[in-house]
Amino acid sequence: MAMKDTYDRGYKSLFSHVELLKELLESFVSEPWVQDVNYNSAELVNTSFISPHYRKTESDLIWKLPLQQGTVLYIYILLEFQSTVDYLMSFRLLRYIVDFYSSLLKSSPDLKRFPPVFPLVLYNGEGQWTAPLSFSELVEKAGSSRYIPAFTYYKVAVNEIPREELVNIKNLVSTLFLIETLNPEDLASTISRLVSILEKEQGELIKEITRWLYQILGNRAPELITEATAQLTEVPGMLEANIERWKEEIYQQGLQQGVKRGVKRGVQQGLQQGIQQGTKQALLETARKLKARGVTIEEIIDITGLSRADIEDL
Repeated sequence: MAMKDTYDRGYKSLFSHVELLKELLESFVSEPWVQDVNYNSAELVNTSFISPHYRKTESDLIWKLPLQQGTVLYIYILLEFQSTVDYLMSFRLLRYIVDFYSSLLKSSPDLKRFPPVFPLVLYNGEGQWTAPLSFSELVEKAGSSRYIPAFTYYKVAVNEIPREELVNIKNLVSTLFLIETLNPEDLASTISRLVSILEKEQGELIKEITRWLYQILGNRAPELITEATAQLTEVPGMLEANIERWKEEIYQQGLQQGVKRGVKRGVQQGLQQGIQQGTKQALLETARKLKARGVTIEEIIDITGLSRADIEDL
């Protein structure tokens, strides 16, 4: 499984929780209707109407959001983590929304007015977002502009949000964004802050955050992260003192194994294999501890990515 695909699905899982959706909208979307949403009645919508070609390459979510005055608004969230910016993003989103309206019309043939759809691009790439926000900017200026579709999408680019703003918001979404953009020396304190916020959350969301941490911190994080989310009230001080230590231990463990194999198979290949094996050893140790605590095999698979056979053999 490609790392990018795993990462996209991790973000999609996170923002499938209404708590995180609420924080995303209230903290990063400056639209008046955000304060009128009845989040207790919000529901996810199937996105199967998207063409198979795009379904393979993109992560997307549609939420149906009831507003306090009795109307409904849909929000289409496109999670965009490509290494390059798609200049034609407004065209792609326009197509998706037309497809969505077609699916509504198919299920309700007597529909006379379509519900509003708010298109949101959540961008987490390294480069600056340079694509036009308005579809009209993609059309040559000839003839009357009144016949050009007036379509615009809303953009949240993580790398454009000032660090001070993320620090001051102090919620789960802002802390996740901080972890992705911070310097290595700030990692321990930021994860400590994340853990303190998670103490107020429910178990399923904690599990999603754990999966995401495994993905963002070098694809696989060692046992410390799992213990952090399993024993939240005891963790912040331990994280502060030990997070740099486990990173170095995993690196050295892989390095030593890699050097041994490098003699026979080439240094580069051996190093890579060694690092992978070192990481797996840490995951096996994590799984062993979780199993001893009575965590189910299915949950351990979700958290560590190990196979059922590996866990059953412990």
